[in-house]
Amino acid sequence: MPRSIWKKGELKLLYIIYHRNGVMGQPFREIHFTQRVGRNYVPMMSIIFEGDGYCAVMELKKTGCKFRGDEYEDVLREWIREEYEEPREADYRPEDLPRDVVV
Repeated sequence: MPRSIWKKGELKLLYIIYHRNGVMGQPFREIHFTQRVGRNYVPMMSIIFEGDGYCAVMELKKTGCKFRGDEYEDVLREWIREEYEEPREADYRPEDLPRDVVV
């Protein structure tokens, strides 16, 4: 897998959201950041799953404009480690909900 090609300051973290993805789904993080292109910063988004190699990166303003996730993955996972030492637990357990509530 290629190492990150980005120099410090070329990518800037905006925020990270953790998604539990239901009871049986694989949890993932949605990462919003900017990438410097010339003098401008382009808004970007990544979806990154727990296992190495499961990373998608896209430019927000251009539909269908995708990038190689493996070139961003090292930086994105470093941001995750800095932001969260461990994944956050859900505020509830499914068994604590009333039986008629579907999660």
